[in-house]
Formats: sequence, C-alpha cells, structure tokens
Amino acid sequence: FAKKFHEELNWDKRIISDINTKSIRELGALLSNCDMFVGNEGGPRHLAQAIDIPSFSIFSPGSSKRDWLSRDNKRHEGIEPKDVLSDKTYDDLSYEEKYRLITPDIVLEKVREKMELVPKYIEKK
Repeated sequence: FAKKFHEELNWDKRIISDINTKSIRELGALLSNCDMFVGNEGGPRHLAQAIDIPSFSIFSPGSSKRDWLSRDNKRHEGIEPKDVLSDKTYDDLSYEEKYRLITPDIVLEKVREKMELVPKYIEKK
C-alpha cells in the first residue's frame, strides 16, 4: 500500500515511506521536520498529532476514527472503511474486504485535499 501510494506521487524524494528510529525521541525529532504525516493509526500518528504536524491516518476496520481523532480539526483527519461503504452491505464483508475498501487512490485524493491546507504546497500560478 505504501509503495503504491509513493509511486502515485512519482517517487518524490521528499516522501519517506520506510522509517526506522531508535527511540520515541528520535521519531519525534524526525517528525518535527515533516510537513505532514500520512500513515496508519498508531503510535507515530499520535506523536505527529501531539507535536501538531498535520496528519492523515488510515484506520483499520476494528478501529474508529471517532474514538481516536479530535472532531472538527482539519489538521488531523483520517479515513476508515465505513467512510467508503457505509450501507448495510458493510457488515456482510470480511475484515480483509473492509480493509481493502481503502485504496491508495482514495487516500491520495484525501491527502491532496489536505495538502491544500499546507501553504508551502499551494501551487503558485
């Protein structure tokens, strides 16, 4: 998923999709130099939000963004499978089918919308 997302962004060298840090402090220092965090719901996302780096998170079917994200905060948003398919058929899907509802194209579209809120990414015409 991350490689497909990275490919869709033309392998932009400013995008880091494989991060290994030795400590939470090291991760915080790295994140503090980022313009945006895009990733799964979890510890790094919480840290990005704590230091107020704009973030977009991907939530698994067993996790609810309503439980983990501040409401009405455009700096920290996310997507969960129910955002893609919220009708009655959702409950009939397996866990994997629910997870696959979130595609790189959908995430890329949402992240591009979010990038409009980050001044340095607004294209100058």
